[in-house]
Amino acid sequence: LDLRGLAGLSAQTDSPASSKLAIVAVDDLAFGLGRMYATYRELEARGTREVEVFRCRADALAWLGLDADGG
Repeated sequence: LDLRGLAGLSAQTDSPASSKLAIVAVDDLAFGLGRMYATYRELEARGTREVEVFRCRADALAWLGLDADGG
């Protein structure tokens, strides 16, 4: 699994405007991989998307500024 390469490739597709991506990972492995991906995204100079990893959907939605219905 090449998370660094994936982070670089996805940074190339970011729009010029900043945006957010929330990853919801309930198990430890997925959470750890998500954090690694988020860290690599932070290191990408051309990326404009802020990535955070959460253990529950409610926290992710709150960070995105959305309500529980996704709106």
